[in-house]
Order: sequence, then structure tokens, then C-alpha cells
Amino acid sequence: MTRRELSDPGPTSCVYNVTDADGAISTQHMTFRIDSDRGDDQVFDISSQLLPDEPRRMLMTLVLNSALNFEHNPLHIFSVTALDSLPNTHTVSLMVQVQNVEHRPPRWLEIWAVQRFDEKTNQSFTVRAIDGDTGIDRPILYRLNNPHAYPFFSIETLDGGRGGGIFHVSEIDRDELQQEIFNLAIIAYKDGNEQFWTEAEVTIIVDDVNDNMPTPLHDVYNITIPEETPLTLNFGDDFGFIDRDLGVHLGVCA
Repeated sequence: MTRRELSDPGPTSCVYNVTDADGAISTQHMTFRIDSDRGDDQVFDISSQLLPDEPRRMLMTLVLNSALNFEHNPLHIFSVTALDSLPNTHTVSLMVQVQNVEHRPPRWLEIWAVQRFDEKTNQSFTVRAIDGDTGIDRPILYRLNNPHAYPFFSIETLDGGRGGGIFHVSEIDRDELQQEIFNLAIIAYKDGNEQFWTEAEVTIIVDDVNDNMPTPLHDVYNITIPEETPLTLNFGDDFGFIDRDLGVHLGVCA
């Protein structure tokens, strides 16, 4: 039989006709036992019902004690033994297939927290998530939480949502932006049901490359001095050179 996960406990549609040629002497004392090495005797129970005017026949109904969980166990296989008053026994095997109900977000298989690389380089990094409802297995698509915040970040979904995604980084001029750390989030969501999604916060660190020549603070400096007079020239506080490179390559010479 098939039963939807998360469904309410109670009697199921699995009903057996149990017969005993000895009649009421057996059926009135019939008991049932569930045997399982996976705890199915805690999940299921058996209820029995005698039939009026049919002493040789009774009904056995499989009862659900607690809601099923597809992720924990998608297929329950166990045995049920009927015991009469002697007891004589007869055992049957039951199989309950759990139907996945969509309620889980995607689950990351490949994700990272930090990536670090040199400025002014193109980079690509893979990510991958799967449907948390593995019995439904929708394709998973990817997007950035704020795609317009940084034009040099983008993400591409591969194979229609079956092959993960690639996070692309185009060249970043760290010196021009005066920024080296970027915080953003990658979102994985189900194709056809975007209400189920999961988010991963990631950090991008861009290292400085020493590729800028020092430049003077001003193109021209003027000062007037008397001839034939030894002295120290003072151009003021705004005399010097600046290096546009940041980080360990930052330098200001005066």
C-alpha cells in the first residue's frame, strides 16, 4: 500500500480478511504481532474486528500510530503474525510505500563560505543543491539575493537545474572601488515552486595587486627662494606621492 507522509495517524486502507477453519474458538482469541528490525512496530499497530454471523472470519486493519516521514524511511517492510488460541500461527509480509509530500527546501551539496583571489581577474566557482524532497526531485535553479548590487557578480544555472550552478566574477578593480570585501547571498530554489528555497551567505575577498605607479599629489609645486642662501625647502603638508594600490601595497611618500 501507499501512504502520504505527514498524514494523520489512524486506520489505513490496508484491511485483510483473516479466516480460521476452527471458527470462533480461534477467531475470538486471535492476536496479531508486528515483527520488524527497523522499529515499524512503533509506527504501526493492528486492530481486529469480529464479523457477526461469520465465526470463521474476521478483519485485520493496519493502523498508523504516527505520521510517516519519507526522508527517514521511504519504504516500510515488516511482517505480521496471526496467533490463535493454541497458538497456531501464520505470517504475512507487508510493505508500505511512503509518498513524498512537498514541504522541504533545497539542500546544499556543494557550497562555500569564502573565496579569495587577486583583483582584476575573472573567476568561476561551482555550487550545487538538490531538492530536499528527494522523492519529487525538482530541478534546482540559482540566483543572487541582490543581483544589481554588484554588476561583476552573476550566477548561471547548468543543465536546466540538474547540473548545479557556476558563480561568475568578472574583473574587480579593488583600487578604484576602494573595497576589498563583498558580502552577498546565493539562493537555490525549486523550479516550478519558488516558495521553497534556501540561502547561503558567502564572502568574496579581493587581494590587491601592486600594479599602480606612485603619483604626485600635485602636478606642479612652486616655491620662491633667495639666491646664495642655504636653507631647507618646505613645500607644506600637501607635498608627496600617493600609491593607489591598497592593502600591503599601499604607500604614501612625502
